Amino acid sequence: MTDIIIGSRILDVLTTGMYPDALDAIREYIQNSFDAIRRAESVGILKPNFGEVTVSIDIEKRVVTVRDNGIGIPAAEAPTTLLSIGASKKKIGQDAGFRGIGRLAGLAYCERLVFTTSSNDEPFQTELTFDAAAIRSSISPTSSTGDIETAAELLIRSTKQRKVDRKPGPPFFEVKLIGVDGTCPFLNIEEVRGYLRQVAPVEFNMQAFVYGNSKIKDFLDAHKARKTINLTLEYGGRQEKINKPYKTFYEAGNRTNNRVDIVDIETRVDTASPPLWIAWLAIPTELAGTINADEVRGIRLRANNIQIGDHRTFSKIFEKVRKTHSRFNGWFAGEVHILDQRIIPNSRRDYFEDNEIWRDAERTLVDWARDLAKRAYQNSTDRNRPVESITNDADEFISGIAGETEKGFVSETQRESTLQNIEEQEQQLERAISPSRSDEENELLRRKMEEVAKLREMAAKPKSLIDESGLKRGERSVLRLVMNIVHDICGVEAAKQVAEEVDKKLKQKARKKANGAQ
Repeated sequence: MTDIIIGSRILDVLTTGMYPDALDAIREYIQNSFDAIRRAESVGILKPNFGEVTVSIDIEKRVVTVRDNGIGIPAAEAPTTLLSIGASKKKIGQDAGFRGIGRLAGLAYCERLVFTTSSNDEPFQTELTFDAAAIRSSISPTSSTGDIETAAELLIRSTKQRKVDRKPGPPFFEVKLIGVDGTCPFLNIEEVRGYLRQVAPVEFNMQAFVYGNSKIKDFLDAHKARKTINLTLEYGGRQEKINKPYKTFYEAGNRTNNRVDIVDIETRVDTASPPLWIAWLAIPTELAGTINADEVRGIRLRANNIQIGDHRTFSKIFEKVRKTHSRFNGWFAGEVHILDQRIIPNSRRDYFEDNEIWRDAERTLVDWARDLAKRAYQNSTDRNRPVESITNDADEFISGIAGETEKGFVSETQRESTLQNIEEQEQQLERAISPSRSDEENELLRRKMEEVAKLREMAAKPKSLIDESGLKRGERSVLRLVMNIVHDICGVEAAKQVAEEVDKKLKQKARKKANGAQ
């Protein structure tokens, strides 16, 4: 049998090739910590919600450390586990990471990569140090050893192992990147903070974003999608808790006064049974255009509550509605949480593996995106229409509905339809109100909204086109049922004719009865 040789340059593919954005390497370590914490919880070593991950940055020494209090790795298993490539005991779909390559991500960005770990109550800790600079030199295109050395040989040659005594205690795992490239974003606190706030499986800031606790938390819990860790960023002697970046307002569009307030949260559940995904969406006072802040712009895809791709990834879903609709993703803020374990992130975690179950999920996500695109398009149209055109249409609507409401309805179906039309007219007027308009124009639109609201109050009171005063309660119920059927089958105009004829007959009967009584 022919020997199969895996050359050392495969390491270049599994580091720089896999993670062109350096911060993705930090994500891989956070993801591994997330899995380790969940395993520690599952075996009772760690209480739920007590999982801690700390990212420490020492800019002066050019050292970045990621440490967790997850399950750790026993000394007997640590060397094999940490030196293996593509061999992982994690479960596909259940664990956030499972390919066994993410731990190598840091090799591309530092001089030495050090893993230190201990399992529960072990009296020592295991330390493996990778000479990252030597590995990169060996696999460079100009290196001669890269042509003759296998990946395993290079890793063994470039790695040192040792055990260090410690007082038996709780498990941990620590990744330390020493000699980080000075141009690497690992040393930029603002970039790291912004990245972690978007990508990591953390809680909302309940003070900045009240909806996180009042609406979204319970929604995610109901679908077992709120999987979180406690994440701390340390730098310059400071400790900062990392939360998701959402707030009760954001800035959007290119006008001067561009603050938009969040007034509600809309939730969506996939139509499959059980659902393949769920989503929440921030509802603003108006869809004012593209959200300015990268941290909250766009609907985000998440698996195990870890972000897939970035703020542009869900644009692919909008593109499947229409190519030009990709821009509408930037108008919204929200999240899609994947629930089905058969939907698997690809190796770069920038989308999902193409399989049948993902295609099913993608189809229903496209249906949702289609609805959102219509909403954004209509909002844009209403916001840019001249006020005179909007108010003229509103006056015509008010005139028609007012007459219908005063006369009465032929059926309950017609009344419900009228109420729905009134609500849509109110929403259209509300969408047209915008900071980009003058105060006088907005005030005129608000007055029209008040007129429409009065119509809604009138229509909410049941009033029949047929005088039912001479009928008993049971007779009125039967008549209304019949009129609903006539309306549904024959339409509103035919129902009106029937109602007028019925009203005439009832009045004739009432007159005859009155004359007989005399």
